[in-house]
Amino acid sequence: MSDQLLEGWVAIGAMFGISASKMRRKKRELIAGGYIFERGNRRGGHTVCAFPSSLRIWAAEKSGKGERL
Repeated sequence: MSDQLLEGWVAIGAMFGISASKMRRKKRELIAGGYIFERGNRRGGHTVCAFPSSLRIWAAEKSGKGERL
């Protein structure tokens, strides 16, 4: 199974079938846990990135605690 890098909130949210804005609200939690990271781009901004395997672990941990995405 390939673990292809997801780039941007739209791609990350699509993995769970939720909006980019809803995923963006979880940014601090995801960065603090090491589930996502930011990469610099040529224009001086940053792109949020994640591997699906990391996000599945995060979702499983939330589910195990009875929390919703």
